[in-house]
Amino acid sequence: MKGRAMKANSKSLFRTLRLARTGIAGLVFILFYLSISFTGPLYKNILDTLTSLQFLPSFINVAVAGGAWIGAGFFPVLLLTLLLGRVYCSTLCPLGILQDVVLFLSRRIARRTMRYRNGGWNIHVSVTLLTFSLAAAGIPVLLGLLEPFAFWGRTYRDVIVPLGRLISTGLVEAMKSFRIYLSPVPFEGEPGAVFMTVILLAALVLLTVRYGRWYCNRLCPAGCVLRAVSIRPAWSIRFVPDKCTSCGSCASICRSGCIDIEAQTVFSDRCVVCFDCLSACPFGALEIGGNYRKSKNRISKKQPADPNRRKAVVAAAGALLAAAGVTAGAGVLGQSYGTAKKADRTVIPPGSGSLYRYTSRCISCHTCVSVCPTHVLQPSFFALGVSGFLQPVMDYRSGYCEWECNVCTQVCPTGALSPITVKNKQALQLGRVEFVEDRCVVFSQGTACGACAEVCPTQAVRMVPFRGDLTQPFTDNAICSGCGSCEYACPVDGEKAIFVRGLDSHQAREVRETEQSPFSVDVPEEFPF
Repeated sequence: MKGRAMKANSKSLFRTLRLARTGIAGLVFILFYLSISFTGPLYKNILDTLTSLQFLPSFINVAVAGGAWIGAGFFPVLLLTLLLGRVYCSTLCPLGILQDVVLFLSRRIARRTMRYRNGGWNIHVSVTLLTFSLAAAGIPVLLGLLEPFAFWGRTYRDVIVPLGRLISTGLVEAMKSFRIYLSPVPFEGEPGAVFMTVILLAALVLLTVRYGRWYCNRLCPAGCVLRAVSIRPAWSIRFVPDKCTSCGSCASICRSGCIDIEAQTVFSDRCVVCFDCLSACPFGALEIGGNYRKSKNRISKKQPADPNRRKAVVAAAGALLAAAGVTAGAGVLGQSYGTAKKADRTVIPPGSGSLYRYTSRCISCHTCVSVCPTHVLQPSFFALGVSGFLQPVMDYRSGYCEWECNVCTQVCPTGALSPITVKNKQALQLGRVEFVEDRCVVFSQGTACGACAEVCPTQAVRMVPFRGDLTQPFTDNAICSGCGSCEYACPVDGEKAIFVRGLDSHQAREVRETEQSPFSVDVPEEFPF
């Protein structure tokens, strides 16, 4: 009776742990969605907290972008991994949680089951080293494609948001039959970037349905580093040999394919601590035990050695340190070799400082795109060249840079956009205005306009006498902020009569004594970077 009671208590505990883990993961996922979808101090604080706990973005922000080491989010993630294994992957990583949702649906709809698979250390380490090497050289293409937070951020912005807007359009049409007239939310985004995200998401879903967390243990760079850390955590899931009947219930439900029934081993480096196996075992043959000392009451089989794991662990552990060290000096080399290329008119966001700095640190998570209130930040395809693949740029046909806004610089998880104040942003020159007379309706049609001058916050564009009662735009690049308000307001179809040409490095603009704009600010003595 006592043994049955203990078994029942263990079952209850394991189910509680599984439910708690699921609840935390669900809460994190919902908070991510809400905080990136809505504006306000509360949502911003939630988003800041969640993004700071993303392992690789937090590390990049500290080691590469010069963020503060104290309070860095990757430290608690490392500590949690050392204690319990890869809990981060199942509770804090939004892409990992998304994969769990896909697995849950596949189990319910298609009755999919899992099975044990080999470690895949060679593939995982090779992909991770290549990813970090390219990033250290100032070409973070693979890092942007494979880093889990960046992957999820693009999925939200390039798939979920457009899908929601398509649904809103359908609802608007449906409401018309009831004589209710609404305005649909317009779609913004470069089709090439959206298509790429859709293809990658479809591949991830197929891999997840077929192989479980194959991506996490073969391709994810954060997962590779955490695998090396979680080889022998303080506590992990392990077999109780005298109770196991090799029924395979645990292995059939293991989303990481890390349970070897024949060897009676749970490979902790791949286990994401979901607690599914503990709840599924009908005989209580799995337990959570400490690895800091050998139990006197348990006789467990020695975990079979993976001949490639020792080398892989050393390589994975050194990869993160190598990436930080090489990247720290890569800025000088990258500037010399000019790895970043862009079209003449492409404008990079405020806080980016320079083209190379931005392209070498941005992981294309599109968080800044999602929170931009005017939709001027849009994902690009190859607008910044190979090194800037899928990275956001300023699209002045979609919007303009709001004069009193700095939200994009506050949410960047990697420091690719430095957190700057509104006043410092207003003192920046992101680009320079250019005016083409032949395209302007004042010259081509003899029509009064002045839309560009009306919206310019710095008076870099103003109207001067032209002919009779007509006035024409006059531009002053010295005080232009490059906000794009003039280009966005220009009524000319096709090529605009006035536009902003981007700069490779942001400059400090001048503020004239005669400048009467209510938005005027004093230029700081030093450039804010």
